[in-house]
Amino acid sequence: MNPKPHDRGHRAQELRTRGLTWEQITAVWESDHPGTSPRVAFRWAHNLTQQQVAEACNALNPGEPTMTKSRISQFESWPAGGRRPSISNLNMLARIYQTTARRLLTEDEYLHYSAPARAELDRIDHRQLDDNCPTSMPQHIKHARQVREVDEAIGATSTGTSAGGSHLSSRPAAPMTTVDDVERKEFLRTALGIGAAAIVAPLTELAIPTQPSPLPTLISAADIQEIRTIADMFQAWDHTYGGSLVREAVVAQLRYAVSLLKQARCPNSLQPDLYTAVGYLGHAAAATSFDSCAHEDARRMFRLALACAEEAGNWHLRAKILSSMARQAIWCGDADSGLTLVELALVRSERLTPAERAMLLSARARALAKQGCIQDTLTTVGTADEEFSRVRPHEEPPWMRYYDAAQHAGDTGHAVYDLATRGNFIGEATQRLAAAVQGHTAAYVRSRAISGVKLASLTMATGDPREAAAIGERAVADGGTVRSRRAADDMKELYQLASAHEHITSVAELRHHIKGAVLV
Repeated sequence: MNPKPHDRGHRAQELRTRGLTWEQITAVWESDHPGTSPRVAFRWAHNLTQQQVAEACNALNPGEPTMTKSRISQFESWPAGGRRPSISNLNMLARIYQTTARRLLTEDEYLHYSAPARAELDRIDHRQLDDNCPTSMPQHIKHARQVREVDEAIGATSTGTSAGGSHLSSRPAAPMTTVDDVERKEFLRTALGIGAAAIVAPLTELAIPTQPSPLPTLISAADIQEIRTIADMFQAWDHTYGGSLVREAVVAQLRYAVSLLKQARCPNSLQPDLYTAVGYLGHAAAATSFDSCAHEDARRMFRLALACAEEAGNWHLRAKILSSMARQAIWCGDADSGLTLVELALVRSERLTPAERAMLLSARARALAKQGCIQDTLTTVGTADEEFSRVRPHEEPPWMRYYDAAQHAGDTGHAVYDLATRGNFIGEATQRLAAAVQGHTAAYVRSRAISGVKLASLTMATGDPREAAAIGERAVADGGTVRSRRAADDMKELYQLASAHEHITSVAELRHHIKGAVLV
């Protein structure tokens, strides 16, 4: 029988008084009600109704589609029924419940998500919002303290249970166990930053500007062109060096650009151009965060860029941003959301250029392939090819300059790759990925590395492992020159696929080189 709201609230208050975290209180509920979904147990711990959780979601993200009580119920009843929560949904719930996204899933539920999605889930952590969670403590101290607190709370040191069958003792709450002197010293050293941090801190402070860059009183066409030039530069660096290397710099530039929108005066005639330029820079910033697997940052900046494109009425920039948002969703294991974003971008597609339509159709094909829609994937790839045949590079906007024959081959090749891994159209996927690797220049070394690793993975899984090792060596050499979490994750996948052929010398050497390039 589910606990009544009054009982939940009384018990949560008592446990919080004892110093327990929300995770520990949830563990108590899970112990008393075996088989309860973690998402239900966390809601009970906070003594919230499904309606209240839905309202909290809407308050945190007022611009997102409205969350409902019914949808929260679906999330809680999955996977026996209901609906699987997306990465974004789990991040929102983790914020409300002040926990990690991973903690909201059972082990079996966790395995329902793709490897990239699981990697992102592992990074979502909102425990710092919990006042009872000593996140600044060294891990072994925190663990020892939490074990003692949980033991006290569930009565491990008591001799009886409450009348309601709870493991809580009916005696008054005992004083919380303190950290001993040795542990306290270590805790203070960590908390106060004594040691290496004391040396680094002055350097960090010196690197923080104390005088903000002055804003122009009146924005001119030259100011707008400067933002475009900066966006061009960071986009080029992102393609060549990877997002992790340039992310902080482009975000700083984006803050300055946004301040122009908020604080500087702009003539009405220049406002569309200003919003377009800031949106272009916002997209560049979001792309670097996506490549760094800082997905929540990327989503916020994509939304900023999209708002700018909408304000400017720029359908071309809007299509590019929605395409990137779709690709991020697909990468994170949410092909359904990716497909929705693509379809939104294709509204009034006659206003778009051939390259933009080809780009969007290739993203649509990738989403369909992830969903196992074989014929729809192939049909969409064919339509994308037709659109690309009409491309005239000089007629494309600046953010589409990267979409050449190699990029198109790589994007469509990635879509067919997901079919090939299931034994379908292996030759087609191989041909397209090989064309991408062959066509990408040094300016797009990251794309060349990612397509090369995919080609090596496909060959390793379905063809000659020695050939796969040779392809993989070239791809890993490219991947070692960029700072890209996406490329690193793909190399880790190749590392795992190659394990079945490690008895072959060239394959063993490839695994060794991957291990040296990324932490496996």
